[in-house]
Amino acid sequence: MDEDEEREEDLSDDTLDNVLWELFLFVPKVVEPIFRLLGAQLTDEDVQRRRFSVGLLARVLGSKESTLGERDKSLWSSLLRRFQDVDDSVRATCAQMSKYYLIYHQIGRAV
Repeated sequence: MDEDEEREEDLSDDTLDNVLWELFLFVPKVVEPIFRLLGAQLTDEDVQRRRFSVGLLARVLGSKESTLGERDKSLWSSLLRRFQDVDDSVRATCAQMSKYYLIYHQIGRAV
């Protein structure tokens, strides 16, 4: 295994999630394009990839400080469609984060 492969293995989904979350808190405009790219992974065949994307996007879009869902309605709609995902763990992730949409965002009531 070469050095690049070792670095890739060290960067777990949890680490990546935390790094992107921290960047979002401090410089949201810098990482918003990444979140839009994650929107494409919401329909990926790989359940783990879908679950990661749903978890991070739900966390970001449900955040009190976030306005990304209001500004990118297609991303918001894509996330909402995951409530009907074939995988129960993806649906559970959506359900766990749904309280934040309802508490902090009017857009959750308008769609």
